[in-house]
Amino acid sequence: MGGRAYLIDLVTRGIMSGYNNCTFQPYSNITRGQTAKIVVLGANVPIYTPTPPATTFRDVPITYTFFIYIESAYHGGVISGYNCGTGCLEYRPGNLVTRAQFSKMMVLAFHFTQYTPPAPTFRDVPTTHPFYQFIETMYHLGVISGYTCGTGCLEFRPDNNMTRGQAAKVLFNARGVQFATPTPTLFFITATPTVTVSNVTNTPTITPVVVTNTPVNTPTVTTTPPTG
Repeated sequence: MGGRAYLIDLVTRGIMSGYNNCTFQPYSNITRGQTAKIVVLGANVPIYTPTPPATTFRDVPITYTFFIYIESAYHGGVISGYNCGTGCLEYRPGNLVTRAQFSKMMVLAFHFTQYTPPAPTFRDVPTTHPFYQFIETMYHLGVISGYTCGTGCLEFRPDNNMTRGQAAKVLFNARGVQFATPTPTLFFITATPTVTVSNVTNTPTITPVVVTNTPVNTPTVTTTPPTG
């Protein structure tokens, strides 16, 4: 899908939205709160509503704009929080999301099978990187790409912040992988048998028997000469 059509697709589906001034701001960085919303809606993560109303994170009250999406992402195993040191959790919804963090959220939300390559793809994401397998999985599926470093290698730049435009494109690609509908192959079965008509002739041939029973009558002539 060329241009920014993927933005239109996600906005049309209600997965992402713009601002009141009719702008999308694709180059603005995306926050953890915003990311929770688009990942939950984009990956069809079940909506979770705490009953009775309660909050998992002390910095995400029930009145917070993205409360329901953050709770759904947390209970869906997509995100985690930060230990605040006093037995509570913080989500820090206003913090920005890095490329590495976004990769992990996407893999977990879409339940992608994690992929481990024979060797690292990116020179700045070694096997010891905490997000190594999530990044490699996203790249392997063609959902996200890297940057050329100018010497024939690739960089992922995992600590760079995700922009709204980048997040939209990656999310659109992930949906294409996960929810792609295969083209059905139609099989036409011809079951019309060829009927062979058998003509049975059962008319016996009658050979007439002609019986000749005309007797042959041979007349007997007796000559008795008279005496006298």
